[in-house]
Amino acid sequence: MVAFMGSLYNAQTGLFVVACSVIIATTLYAVFGRRSYRTWATTQYPKDTVILCGIARWRDMPCLLSPFPLKLETYLKFAKIPYKVALGKGRGPKSKIPWIEYNGLKIGDSSLIIEFLNEEFKVDLKKNLNPEEKAIGRAFQKMAEENMFWGHVHWLFLQDHAEWPSISGILKILGKYLLLPLVRREMKKLMYGHGIGRHTEHELFSIVKKDLRALSTFLGKFFRR
Repeated sequence: MVAFMGSLYNAQTGLFVVACSVIIATTLYAVFGRRSYRTWATTQYPKDTVILCGIARWRDMPCLLSPFPLKLETYLKFAKIPYKVALGKGRGPKSKIPWIEYNGLKIGDSSLIIEFLNEEFKVDLKKNLNPEEKAIGRAFQKMAEENMFWGHVHWLFLQDHAEWPSISGILKILGKYLLLPLVRREMKKLMYGHGIGRHTEHELFSIVKKDLRALSTFLGKFFRR
């Protein structure tokens, strides 16, 4: 009975801490965050400027949770296309990140965005490649965006060591005990629906290692020249 009462007390204490954290975080957002959110969402940007949306930036990283914003922002910099990062604009047309708004037109999916911008700004970063090299590049790109991406998701969210970044206090409690379990459940569902989540962890990482080795072998010849 004593052990039962102790466990019940611990559970109640944990629920109380989480509830208090949610209340405090909600209050802070209502007081300090809403005005900033509205400012980001209603900012007027210059014409012919790409508005990069749907990115949760973390320090110097374009996005903490997904590699696709990094892919798109790297492209924008290489292509020298004027762009601004906008927060607080909600979900994009495909409910994916990143997405862009360009002169009122909203476009989702990083690959489709790049194709659109290539035509709009007359950019061709592959102009020095022959058809065979373009085909190889396309194959490696899709390999990285499929198996290797899901390996990244599994490593980031589903392994035992997976936690939110080095934060403390209320945010750490919310992240570890409330948000992370929810994200893990959603990622498991997505991976299972994709099919790759039906593999064991060993099988998944074996696939990713083979893909990385193939990519490393191919790129290695350029460094040996």
